[in-house]
Amino acid sequence: MSVPQDLYEACDIDGAGFFKKHLTVTVPHLMPTIALVSTISAISAMKVFAEIYVMTKGGPLNSSKTIVYYIYERAFENLDLGYASALAVVLLIIVLAFSIINVLFFEKNRYQI
Repeated sequence: MSVPQDLYEACDIDGAGFFKKHLTVTVPHLMPTIALVSTISAISAMKVFAEIYVMTKGGPLNSSKTIVYYIYERAFENLDLGYASALAVVLLIIVLAFSIINVLFFEKNRYQI
């Protein structure tokens, strides 16, 4: 809905096909939305805790243990709060770095003339 219909009509007049129309008009106009959704999805994937805790508690032989579950385990089961805090800071840096890389990747063509 955010793509103006005038652009589709211009593509039809120019003789662009279905795929060419969507590659040159639809996808570039949806890039900000795609960037936001991919960034939020990646951050959510890195922060998975509740499903692991409820279903498997780390799984057979720690196969489903995530960094967030490991932080919880070190902090509240082993009472190693300093190490858990350091791991949380490392997770923050990883998420921040990934978010910056993702934004730079999606925004690199936005301001070209």
